[in-house]
Amino acid sequence: MIGKGGVGKTTLALAQAAYLSSQGKRVLLVEIADRSSVSTLLGIPPLAYEITSLESSLSAIKITGHEALKEYLMRQVRIEKIYRLFFENRPMRYFFDAAPAIRDLMILGKIVHELEHPKSGKLFDHIVVDTPATGHGLFLFKTPGIVEKITRFGPIFQRAFHIQSILESPDITSIHVVTLPRPIVITETLELSLSLKKLKLPLLNLFVNRLIFSQKKFSAHEIAAFSQKTQDPTLQLLSGRFLNELRELKRLEKLSKLPLHIFSEIVETPTLNQLADWFGKAFS
Repeated sequence: MIGKGGVGKTTLALAQAAYLSSQGKRVLLVEIADRSSVSTLLGIPPLAYEITSLESSLSAIKITGHEALKEYLMRQVRIEKIYRLFFENRPMRYFFDAAPAIRDLMILGKIVHELEHPKSGKLFDHIVVDTPATGHGLFLFKTPGIVEKITRFGPIFQRAFHIQSILESPDITSIHVVTLPRPIVITETLELSLSLKKLKLPLLNLFVNRLIFSQKKFSAHEIAAFSQKTQDPTLQLLSGRFLNELRELKRLEKLSKLPLHIFSEIVETPTLNQLADWFGKAFS
């Protein structure tokens, strides 16, 4: 799940994970961030690199580049003393800090590792990823191709090639773009969708978040007529926002070829069950 910062990616990622879990699927929610927004939403301790169980079939993890790199290298050298000797000294730390592509490749590699689990078998039916905001999110998806060009051979090249094949496979990967019904946000969303298509990534849905009214319950004509009749300033303000949202939705429908799913604005802190219901209603 990808989109501009502040559009509600984390809430929707958590809602999708909760919905899939409610359907009996084993789900892992992945956060890629310095802070754990999921823990803030749920009022639980911050997520860590160790997988945390949120409920019976829903787990979560926060992945950082440094921890993913350490795990990958430990799987390669297998001896912790050798790892510390070569990779926890200052010059090597400076090298990896200056190589964001390597860190991001390790993040993607960790996700693939949890998806495949070659030794222990498949643990999860779905992995829902809350990606960083647009700029870093796009770079994350470009990383395997960048590393392939830099390395050209060897284990890192092979890993990058494998990750790229998974990202491009519509049978494995589905990318959902999150936006708001605001002119500037929609313009950036359309540019983001075009960039993702150029990367040959399988885009599936466009999630339009935080609409003030459910489009299935009210029409623009009904809202405008009622607000004029009552002369209520609050309702007139809401009516104006609603009409603007409808206009932006029509723009999206015209310019984007992705299926649109509409999410009303959440006004209270929801539970996992409420998030699952909220997500499911957008597809009903």
